[in-house]
Amino acid sequence: MPTAIRIKLADLLIILMEVRRPLDPEIEKDLETIKQHLLTSGPARTRDLAMELHMSYGAAIHRLNLLKDRGLIVDLPDHKYGGAT
Repeated sequence: MPTAIRIKLADLLIILMEVRRPLDPEIEKDLETIKQHLLTSGPARTRDLAMELHMSYGAAIHRLNLLKDRGLIVDLPDHKYGGAT
């Protein structure tokens, strides 16, 4: 006889956020490039990073969010990102 597991949606979301699937090596390379750029050149806006690293604005946002989730970069005033200290 089948059984059902009851779980709150908030708990399910926490579990899903903790389970990280491995990223594409190309994305990992982009993350390292962005991190190094921010550490060496200082804070930058998303559009500047996208142009400098030859990627779309959406791709830059996605990669910046991944780095922010890992605690490697921080949001700064005036819509800029910088390396976490």
